[in-house]
Amino acid sequence: NMKSTINLILISLLTFSLVLTSCISEQSGKPRSTGKTNVILVVTNTKAQWESNIGAQVQEFFGRDLVGLPQPEPMFTFYNIALKDFNKIYKKFHNILIIDINPEWDEPLVETKTDLWSWPQRIIKITAPDEQSFAGVFSEQQDGFLRLYNKMERERVINSFEMANDVSISNKLIRDFNLYLAVPGGFNVAKQDENFIWMRHTV
Repeated sequence: NMKSTINLILISLLTFSLVLTSCISEQSGKPRSTGKTNVILVVTNTKAQWESNIGAQVQEFFGRDLVGLPQPEPMFTFYNIALKDFNKIYKKFHNILIIDINPEWDEPLVETKTDLWSWPQRIIKITAPDEQSFAGVFSEQQDGFLRLYNKMERERVINSFEMANDVSISNKLIRDFNLYLAVPGGFNVAKQDENFIWMRHTV
């Protein structure tokens, strides 16, 4: 039916990997965020910390396989840097997880911000006095972290499609099906009838 067909079109469009440019966003006045889809930049105090139980816990949760795909594919992949290397280039990344193990703190603190250094962007910072307390707060709130990063990925895909929208295809969908859908350039209508449209991407 038409609903199933539209869903299939959406799934096909979302399979394209997106790398956004670093131009200035008209909406925020900040640099456009960078990084491939479904990648988290993890900032740790040291590289050794990422190779410890802290890094293993993060990778075990966010690196789980996506459900429903014909071959294994993780929800997220990772890029790790030490805090000393966290410069303005890395601050443009769209998904950032900062882990700060600081013995001067009495209890863990979780902070989250959007669009701090670029747009769109999601930053989550976890400060904890030791590895054990980090493990506890991460386990308690990991599902919420996942929702925030997934929301960011959806926003980036939508924004990217809107920027690259093929107006002629979108107008056709409105005219023929009373449906608005941002379709990036490179798609052509391969087949259409009264209740069906099939769009194919030309390589």
